[in-house]
Amino acid sequence: MAGSAPTCSSRLLLAALAAGSLVLAGCSTEKDEPGDTVLVAPGTTCDRELGTDQAQSINEQIGGLRTDDFVVNFSQTTEAGNVALVTGDLEKAFDVLTRDYGVAVVAEYEDDDSGRIVGFEQIRTLVKDICAEQ
Repeated sequence: MAGSAPTCSSRLLLAALAAGSLVLAGCSTEKDEPGDTVLVAPGTTCDRELGTDQAQSINEQIGGLRTDDFVVNFSQTTEAGNVALVTGDLEKAFDVLTRDYGVAVVAEYEDDDSGRIVGFEQIRTLVKDICAEQ
């Protein structure tokens, strides 16, 4: 819309078109919470099969992966490909996980301090937003 502020979705699309891989900062879900930082591998599409042996193997390899620079706190196979939620150096995690494991999306893990496993919900929201733009 002419004259309106860009939405998170429009910033996502513009960043993807401009950069090939995208960094989102400040895009929030419906709740008023700190923005997510998300890195999406170039060529990521939302038409991947969920139950393939390769996708499950990648998920098993990266789940709980620890390096000196980052930790994979949660991972899941989705229609956008494998998604990893990490703590630590997001850029290094993105480089290693996309290059060595073929991960499609790497994002900062957001712990809500409730003791609940919130990774499924966070990944579902990320993938929904990414796939809505395709």
